[in-house]
Amino acid sequence: MNEASWVDIVGLIISALTMLSIIFAVTQIVAQTRQMHRDFEALYVERYWTLMDRRSGEFERGGKPRKEDRLVIHQYLQLCEDEIDLRGEGRVTNDTWDFWERSIRAQATEPHYLTALRSSAAHEYPSLKALLRSKEAYDPLHWKASRRWWKGL
Repeated sequence: MNEASWVDIVGLIISALTMLSIIFAVTQIVAQTRQMHRDFEALYVERYWTLMDRRSGEFERGGKPRKEDRLVIHQYLQLCEDEIDLRGEGRVTNDTWDFWERSIRAQATEPHYLTALRSSAAHEYPSLKALLRSKEAYDPLHWKASRRWWKGL
């Protein structure tokens, strides 16, 4: 082999290694972003369980809510509103949103929660009301798949 072909081969190897390094770096950035989303989502899961733990035993077992349970109901509705708004801002991953959306529908349509929601002022919980009006899967995030991937969703 002559000297020019060796230079071409070394240049090709260096280019391939550079490309692999760039792909690895981008993958790491996306993975780190996804982990930050997961950490953030965990705060909302913790907030949910804190609320559920504050319910009276009677209400938890399906009985009539007490006065303190009514506060928990309204705080839960606000939590749902916050979660929906966060998804609309791209702060909640696709997998988590799929689960949260189904869970919100299930719990927010239970009689005591639904009664509280229906008796709320028109300007309260607009995102939650929109989600419950929707007969199909509801996603307030309107980003293309490529942007969702890049943002770690």
